[in-house]
Amino acid sequence: MRGCSRSTTDWRRARARAAGALAALLGAALLLGCADEQPPAAGAAESPPAAAAGDPSAAAADSPDTAPAADGETDALPAVSRASARHLLYPRGKRVMPQDYAIGPLQDLIAPDEPAGAVTAALVMFLRALAEGEIAAAAVAPDRLRSLRRSLQYHLDAGAVPHAARIGAVTAAEREAHAAIRLFGEPGRVAGEIYLEAGAGGWQVVDAQLDLTRLALPYSPREREFAPRSDRPLLLR
Repeated sequence: MRGCSRSTTDWRRARARAAGALAALLGAALLLGCADEQPPAAGAAESPPAAAAGDPSAAAADSPDTAPAADGETDALPAVSRASARHLLYPRGKRVMPQDYAIGPLQDLIAPDEPAGAVTAALVMFLRALAEGEIAAAAVAPDRLRSLRRSLQYHLDAGAVPHAARIGAVTAAEREAHAAIRLFGEPGRVAGEIYLEAGAGGWQVVDAQLDLTRLALPYSPREREFAPRSDRPLLLR
């Protein structure tokens, strides 16, 4: 009878360990699918559930790998704290953007934060005009319009016109902003930067560091793989 009792005890412990491992896997799967759960407010400390003094099940619930130590314990599912959710779930509202190997992460054009949204609108207006072989006066600061026309219009008239463009992540301060730009032409490509300032007319371009002559030069594809791939240009027309 003593051997039978020991075998029964070992069987109960093995079953409890298996239940604990299964519960941990189920808890992680539920957290991955729980899209409606809001993360705790910044700075708010999370307090673990109160446990009765001397309750052995409280310590076991804190760790999914803890197995029962004695007979008579219930096969309760181990708790998975919300702290684990912050490691398993991507932060709500955070958008993951593709990257260009020359200019890095691209700017979110669908739901940009401010002031990046207003900066992006001015950039799109400026780049669309370039695709038409023109300088958009409405997107350029009045005191910089003549300078930009002098540096870019000649190449546009010579046929160095971009057909598509990618806008890198916008970096904006109170009154200044800039973004990396990559232009796609036939047959060449060029990367550069555009600088903007906030004035009475909103955000306007004040400088464009773009070598348009490279749009007429053959493009040499890269020899090594880049991950993540982002080969399709963002069309602006």
